[in-house]
Amino acid sequence: MADNTRRYGFRWIRSIGGMPNPKPQRMRVASGYSPVVGATPVNIQVGDPVLYTTTGTAIKGVGAEGTQTQTYGVCIGFGPRFDGSAMTPTNKYIYNTVYGSNLERQTYIYVVPVVGQLFEIDCDATITSQATAIGHIGANADYILTADTSDANNPKMTPQLNVASINPATATLQLRIEDLSETMDNVDWTGAYTKLLVTFNRVQQAPYQTTGI
Repeated sequence: MADNTRRYGFRWIRSIGGMPNPKPQRMRVASGYSPVVGATPVNIQVGDPVLYTTTGTAIKGVGAEGTQTQTYGVCIGFGPRFDGSAMTPTNKYIYNTVYGSNLERQTYIYVVPVVGQLFEIDCDATITSQATAIGHIGANADYILTADTSDANNPKMTPQLNVASINPATATLQLRIEDLSETMDNVDWTGAYTKLLVTFNRVQQAPYQTTGI
């Protein structure tokens, strides 16, 4: 068995309705926000799931590692961040970024809203075989976050599809498995990090979410 190449997070593939690339939406991050997985502070990366709070700010999603949340979007980029002295370009949201009450220093991330979009995601465990993977098409599943601190300067939440949660009968799970990815990274169906194509079942956008957030 050879593990497949590991890729990070949710990767946008296309609109399921054939529309052009979705326009990223800007979301504000609260001053001092520190996302955690378990008890581990993590940064927000491209490919991480996020949702709105009742105050209009973005926070990370929660998968099978906790009480599963709805999803608003997947992060694809970042505005400049206040580093304590100046606004600087960044390729991630660094936890506990503080800008205080100076709104010109606010932190923003950019997301693709997930409704109507198809994403590729790695599995967190072996899918066993190609036949088994095909049998999961149409089933639901949760994603799961696992803290990765291998780079102490950039801890990650590492979203993956939680293979143990796959169930065609449970309507409350976060994802729908739509197909096997055609990527050449799927070289061994018995190895880790098999890539599947998914849509999101539990979302925050109207009309699928009819009450205010």
